[in-house]
Amino acid sequence: MTLALTYEAAKRLANPAYVFADAAEWADWLGLVGEVPAHVINRFQREHTIDVDFFSGSGTGPTERLAEIDRHSMFYAERFVLVGVPEEAGWAPDGWEFLPLEDAAEKAEWQVE
Repeated sequence: MTLALTYEAAKRLANPAYVFADAAEWADWLGLVGEVPAHVINRFQREHTIDVDFFSGSGTGPTERLAEIDRHSMFYAERFVLVGVPEEAGWAPDGWEFLPLEDAAEKAEWQVE
């Protein structure tokens, strides 16, 4: 599975470092996408000691970045899931499943603030 969380969803996690480490155990690839500049995502990653395989920024919006992940991408997997807040559901391009943060958190036992 290729799993991407939105920046807005990640900010609502009680322990982002735990969530990304947990997801790394069962997801093939992890990403962090948002409508913020790349330096904002980089800062969030540093502050929370998060390691991801891909992120958006520097002129690429979340939908564009996710759409680039296809059979020719190194981040290709059998399933693509975007976890975000409800107003971001439209960010999931064709082939991606959108899962609201609350649903993902409940299934994975992640704490949301």
